[in-house]
Amino acid sequence: MKLLVIGATGATGKKIVNQALSQGHQVTALVRTAAKVTFAPSVGKAVGDVLDREGRAVATRDNATAICLIRRRRCALATLTDLLLGRMGRTPR
Repeated sequence: MKLLVIGATGATGKKIVNQALSQGHQVTALVRTAAKVTFAPSVGKAVGDVLDREGRAVATRDNATAICLIRRRRCALATLTDLLLGRMGRTPR
């Protein structure tokens, strides 16, 4: 399965990425800073901010599932709703 991990550079995110890789999934990490990415070469890197609609659209385009592991205060309900609607092929308002 193609997975997008938002918050992949955090402690939990790193564990999720490694576990997903060990189970044979294709993983893309959405990160704000490319320098923070220290994953295996097989992990795709998408540089952007989850709060930026365009960045989310690019990152989610080729992924079947998105896993959001960022702190609640950075990820407003509207942002998650936008992300989920985009994954379902609907246009966010």
